[in-house]
Amino acid sequence: MERIQHGVDTVYAFVGLLEDPAALYRQLPDNGRGDLLAAFFSRLDVQVTDRNVTIGAERAELNAALHDWRAEHRLASTAETPENKKRASRFRARLFFVP
Repeated sequence: MERIQHGVDTVYAFVGLLEDPAALYRQLPDNGRGDLLAAFFSRLDVQVTDRNVTIGAERAELNAALHDWRAEHRLASTAETPENKKRASRFRARLFFVP
């Protein structure tokens, strides 16, 4: 049971880091930023003109899944009532702790 809890805690720690990818990006050294961009995007198109910079991006599979999860998580968080929140936490416990 302790190993499972450690795994759950580790997953939540990584999800926490990815909650705000822009903040994570700003905290990394230059060589880490390139690696993060390569992990999150399969293609980046940067166009620089005299007036502005535009960026077109194609998300990598991992980033697309994370983006979808975050959007669903935000929708679920705004729609939760105290009763629903209690049920969600019990469901999460069953999901992670079923042998």
